[in-house]
Amino acid sequence: MNPKSPLYYMIFLCSSLLQGCLEEESAPPVQVSPQWEEARTSPGHQSHLQEKISCGKCHSFEGPALGPPQEKLCLDCHQEKKLNHGDNHRLVQDCSSCHQFNGAQENETPHQANDCLSCHQENQGTNLAVTTHKEQACIDCHEPHGEEAINPQPCTSCHEEILLQHGKQSAPERSLVAQCLDCHSPHGKAETAGSACASCHQVAFEHLSGAPHIPESATFEGGHDACNSCHNTHDLRNSAAQSCTSCHTSHPALQSDEVKEHQECSNCHSPHDVKSSAATACQTCHTKTQTDHPSAHVDVKSACTSCHTPHPKKGAESLPLDCASCHKSASKNGGHGSKKLDCSSCHQSHNFSQSSKAPSLCASCHKSIAQEASTNDGHQDCASCHETLPHQPQQGDTSCKGCHELQRPALNKHKDCTSCHSPHGGKVETSCRSCHQQEHLSAPKGHQKCISCHNPHSESPRQMTASCASCHKEQERHNPHNSLTERCATCHRPHGTSTETLSLGAIKPPPCKSCHTQPQLPSLHQQKGHQDCSQCHNAHTSAVRRDRTTCLSCHKEQENHQLSAQNCASCHIFRSVIPLP
Repeated sequence: MNPKSPLYYMIFLCSSLLQGCLEEESAPPVQVSPQWEEARTSPGHQSHLQEKISCGKCHSFEGPALGPPQEKLCLDCHQEKKLNHGDNHRLVQDCSSCHQFNGAQENETPHQANDCLSCHQENQGTNLAVTTHKEQACIDCHEPHGEEAINPQPCTSCHEEILLQHGKQSAPERSLVAQCLDCHSPHGKAETAGSACASCHQVAFEHLSGAPHIPESATFEGGHDACNSCHNTHDLRNSAAQSCTSCHTSHPALQSDEVKEHQECSNCHSPHDVKSSAATACQTCHTKTQTDHPSAHVDVKSACTSCHTPHPKKGAESLPLDCASCHKSASKNGGHGSKKLDCSSCHQSHNFSQSSKAPSLCASCHKSIAQEASTNDGHQDCASCHETLPHQPQQGDTSCKGCHELQRPALNKHKDCTSCHSPHGGKVETSCRSCHQQEHLSAPKGHQKCISCHNPHSESPRQMTASCASCHKEQERHNPHNSLTERCATCHRPHGTSTETLSLGAIKPPPCKSCHTQPQLPSLHQQKGHQDCSQCHNAHTSAVRRDRTTCLSCHKEQENHQLSAQNCASCHIFRSVIPLP
């Protein structure tokens, strides 16, 4: 009979059970579970039956039914076996996790001891599911009962075409498997190897001799999203890396046809910091060209590229950007009073702010005006009057209220300050006579300078701010007319007006009889020859000329009359003794 036939195993099992019954005649029969029909076909039971191992060697017959194997029974026979799997306790449940003793489920093929994927096709704790090399026999590399748990085979036994160039990691003294495992997980997907670069070149580079530090900026979304975007997968030498133009086929650099340094991308772009490194690359060559363009104070990285497009479109001019592309308000309506000036007329390209602040900037065009303003204190800064300088200068504020607050009352009668004053030099360019012609023509000698008597900045400039006595002191000192309300103006007019005749001006005062009428004068004033008041009286003094000489100038026939008399008025009365009615 064939010892491997099912019938043989049945006969062997029955004889074993019969023998056990004969040896213990008093023991009740042991019940065998119906699951035995399935379990007996398992690889584990098949191998034990082939070795003619009694069921009682593993199962307990104590009790009404056949019991499960004890935890450490496997060690009774397999003491020499090491276990490099799981927790390594070598208990029955450890052995049976690989060696199957249960029957196969419906539509399932019973797995052999080396059928690892029955478990490892899914994650097992921290061990990820086996995806790569799952077609290979696990025992080619793994030895569950060997001296070493893993005895990997050289990767090149399958991957013959791979020649690894990975710097010091590819040193000849290192095993090929160790070199591969630097990046590859033995059972992980091959494409995930690229994610291992950061573990050495960003995290642990300080602890790995010779591992260059690669910043996080080396990879970014929408561009260099992985290291192998540029680096050859297994030849990691710089010389084997992809050239920039392999992807950037139409990305010409500024004036690359003329500037040799602009023909190589890496002269401006650091391969592992392509975005930010280029912004500061200009200074590495253009050491003498610095800019103070306002954007340089906000973001120094964009100082050059804010005007110079580093990669102009193909066929486009390589000139700097037009200032108006950013400074729209400054160039509105042509800029600077609609003069349509080029920005460089005031601003220097690389000395932007300082050149526009130069004191002589406005003077470079407005020379005569700047020279005039230079002599007028407080008017040297053009922006103090011309608001919105320098790009949209407005007409100066002719009210001058910002600085000349004390002179503002003048605007009550005058249109604005510039109606009289030069806006830049401050001098009076328009004299009073240009408006007050009648007053000027009628003013006597010495009265043509209007501000001698008038304050042009007062609220009522027609009112005199200086009295006549400020100049005519002698005439005012003993003037008999001082008691009158209008004092000097009783007889004098400093200048005529459009409603007055020139005869009323200061040159020809009105006659005395306009106030001192003849019928009202006393005594000898009534005489016909005494009607010219100026013969005896001075309008500016109270003293009367009544001496002999004065009288004889008219009364010559009385030359020998009372020769001893010095004062004719002592006898010839001019004053009324009795008050006049």
